[in-house]
Amino acid sequence: MTVQQKLDAFAKRIKDDINNKQRQEAKEIQEAIVQAVNEAENEARRISNEQLRIEIAKLERESNKKIYTASTKARQKLFELKEELKSELLYELENYLREFTKSPEYKSFLQDGLKHAETAAFSTIVVMPQDADITLPNLTTETSEEDFIGGFKLLSADKRVTADYSLLTKLGELPDEDFWN
Repeated sequence: MTVQQKLDAFAKRIKDDINNKQRQEAKEIQEAIVQAVNEAENEARRISNEQLRIEIAKLERESNKKIYTASTKARQKLFELKEELKSELLYELENYLREFTKSPEYKSFLQDGLKHAETAAFSTIVVMPQDADITLPNLTTETSEEDFIGGFKLLSADKRVTADYSLLTKLGELPDEDFWN
């Protein structure tokens, strides 16, 4: 092999080494670019997902607030309607009880209530004017100026202790469950 051939072979090897090194560096640069792009995409996704999560949470809060407000208004309206119906029903029941006090069944009902009332601690029975004919042994009968529809009240001698068996009081003592049933 001649010096020229040796020089050409050496130059070719150096050129090949340079070309291999350039290809290797180009490959590394390409891989670095791909890695940088992937990292940038991942970071963009992370930021986007975080912003999306924040926006969803905000929308959920706003939605829950609107639902709560609507629910509160609906409950209030329902309560108002229920109270209105209850008031109308109480009015109707009072009218019914007033009619009932004019019937013969009422006198029987009243006498039965008196039989079952514990009267020992009381000195006076208070009744409506239409029931003034009611008498019980050991009790003074008084008529009431207060309109309690019917029934009776018992008073102790010092008027501090009262037992109220009036129809209006019994009507007012009905629990809501019983009232609507």
